[in-house]
Amino acid sequence: MINKKLTLKLVSSLLTLAAIYFGFRYFISVVSSLKLENISFNYAFLLISVLLFVGFYILLSIHWKRVCMAFDDKQDKQYLSFFASQPYKYLPTSLFTFSFRAKYSKELGMSLKKSSIAQLVENFNMLSTGVGVGSLFYLAYTGRAFIAMILVGLLFAVLYFSPDIFNVNVKERKLSVDKTEQLMNMGLTTIAWVLSGLSFYILGKALGVENIGLVEAIASNALAYTMGIFAFFAPGGIGVREWIFNIFNTANIAILSWRILTFIMDILLGIFAIVRIGNAKKKG
Repeated sequence: MINKKLTLKLVSSLLTLAAIYFGFRYFISVVSSLKLENISFNYAFLLISVLLFVGFYILLSIHWKRVCMAFDDKQDKQYLSFFASQPYKYLPTSLFTFSFRAKYSKELGMSLKKSSIAQLVENFNMLSTGVGVGSLFYLAYTGRAFIAMILVGLLFAVLYFSPDIFNVNVKERKLSVDKTEQLMNMGLTTIAWVLSGLSFYILGKALGVENIGLVEAIASNALAYTMGIFAFFAPGGIGVREWIFNIFNTANIAILSWRILTFIMDILLGIFAIVRIGNAKKKG
């Protein structure tokens, strides 16, 4: 008789090794595209960029924890599952990120059904605010800031007149959503997107790239990141993000360096979280 628990552990281990393999290949390919000997870094700006990116991920992890706690108020450790799932986005399809988020969420005490629905809510918040931030800053970037202000005003009007509690059906399950709670969650992801764009902008400054403006950086990064998530068939959004950045005429050195920075942080923060989850299981 097949031991299901052992089989799942073996499959998980093999996929983890595959993530390391594909991630390593990806990292080597990106690094080889850069002529590092011709690049000079401003290390102060580089450090600031890294810290801002970590802040971006911290906000997203807090958002994920809050969404989980809306389904189960005991899930205050779920921020770790957010970080732990990030390295798996470099597997041949980013759908593995969703499955490993569910895996690590379960190890922290959340059922697969609840974590799956929570991921739908999380992605709705992330993608809607990402597209919103990207679009508004794009309008500002193209000299149509007035239109962006009108859209923001309309959004606030809709929110003001919307009910305090509204119901949504997700996977045949009726969810009651508190408007204040939802606004706080979407506020977190909105700030996170701006923080990520600021990190990208500072990285450009660290590289001495002069043709990247702050508004442009926030717009291009938010749109590139969200379109990369939509393109689940592309590991880590590879190709899709670069296409969006190229629309903004972003320098290749900035695009490749941003890829390297985000990859390194995905791996380091992911390993840290996986170890923490493993230790928590042993203590449990």
